[in-house]
Amino acid sequence: MSKFDELNERDWCVKLDEAGDGDWRENWVLDGQRALIRNTEKGMVFSAGPIREDGCHAVLWTRELFTGDLKVEFDFTR
Repeated sequence: MSKFDELNERDWCVKLDEAGDGDWRENWVLDGQRALIRNTEKGMVFSAGPIREDGCHAVLWTRELFTGDLKVEFDFTR
């Protein structure tokens, strides 16, 4: 945990900040045949699809490429 705290305290520079209430296609590419994203008042709903087995998958890629150390933060609601 001390290594995490050390890295977390670095002076990070924000490169991408997504509120989740605009057109998600501006910053993201969705990968997955049944995957879908829809915007709501609370943010983006990201779904791999309707099948609970391995029939659905989804990856959300940024359009921008990043190099070096990367820190990702997000809020998740089930």
